Amino acid sequence: MPKLTKQMDKVAVVRSLSHKSNNHEPSVYHMLTGRQNPALVVPRNARTRSDFPSFGSVLSAFAPPVDVPAFATVPRPIGHDGVTYAGTHAGFLGPKFDPLERAAAKGVREPETHPLTPLPDFPEARLVAREGLRKLLEKQDDGLQRGRLGTTWTPTAIGRCA
Repeated sequence: MPKLTKQMDKVAVVRSLSHKSNNHEPSVYHMLTGRQNPALVVPRNARTRSDFPSFGSVLSAFAPPVDVPAFATVPRPIGHDGVTYAGTHAGFLGPKFDPLERAAAKGVREPETHPLTPLPDFPEARLVAREGLRKLLEKQDDGLQRGRLGTTWTPTAIGRCA
């Protein structure tokens, strides 16, 4: 909390945002996409690729291209009883701009949009090398945090771990 209070001069609390719906499902769509959709079928308004994209998806479409998703849904997308709510992904922009979702909505059996498991043909030796690089970087960081350098950086050591 002390660190948060130092940042409060950069925060705007919006208390005037509202909508006329008292139904959770269309309200989620409205708040995440900025649009109302009177065609939503409540309570079964599962997301489709014809939906408007969420704000995060629109921002990621305008961001410089990278190899990782530009935003994430934490801890999981909104939904229940077998349905992930409309408006929670990139809709018509396509899966390239979907958020990183580590888990499906509660009670939904959908595949993860960006699974973090290695591909089946990913060599075991490469995974072990990456783990070695992670440990080397953590050891180096620990030494720097404590004010001592520990081991030295060498391009050869890092190159072996890639």
